[in-house]
Amino acid sequence: MPRSAVAPSLVVQLDKRSVQLDKRSVQLDDGIVQLDNLASRPASRPPPVRIRHGRCFGRAAMEPNAVTTGGARERIVATISPLADATEHDDVIAMLVEGSFDPAVREKNYLPACMDAARARAYCAEACGVVLYLDGRPVGVAVAKPDPDPGTGVEIPAGCPELDMWVLPRWRGQSMRWFPLIAAWMAQRFDELLGVTWADNHTAIALLRWSGWKWLGQSFWSCETCSGHCEVFLYDLRPHRAPTST
Repeated sequence: MPRSAVAPSLVVQLDKRSVQLDKRSVQLDDGIVQLDNLASRPASRPPPVRIRHGRCFGRAAMEPNAVTTGGARERIVATISPLADATEHDDVIAMLVEGSFDPAVREKNYLPACMDAARARAYCAEACGVVLYLDGRPVGVAVAKPDPDPGTGVEIPAGCPELDMWVLPRWRGQSMRWFPLIAAWMAQRFDELLGVTWADNHTAIALLRWSGWKWLGQSFWSCETCSGHCEVFLYDLRPHRAPTST
């Protein structure tokens, strides 16, 4: 799939909105996702026993972690740039290497484990996706993974990739900052994206529905170490496609 350059200076800001979702208040404030009033969730909890590799919007990816300073939330600029352009960017390579050794990242996505700098550069060159930046600092990636495996029981459109999106743990909970940018970039390459999450991950499911993903059904997914039911969603990228001049 050919990659066209996307200006790193491309910026989006989300309007302030709040949506009440099953006793969970989801508020977008200058692009920051806050999840409040989670009465059913204890203040601290052990990691989930079941681990699903390679699922965008995984359990850990929805943990709130708003960026603050001195008690006031910062206004931080979110930008993206193509992974293919980052093979010689040392800060991006260091970020990928860090993520490949972090269990919190590796348990929820398809990033190859324990990469060195050479493997990280090869990953940049081969993957179809973008680097996620906050104020110019690389903190994660969003990749379109071909030939997805959502499990059995749900049919998916042919040629539809799965969104594999992650950020390093200390910036987790801010994925909505980048999603309009990612959707616009992916729309130049694909018609639709697939999203899959565990069936009991109610927070992720609520956010997927709220942000416009269409529910396709429930699947059953298994591997050598875990199994369970998943909710499968589809996102239509075509409305994000820039009009072509005639």
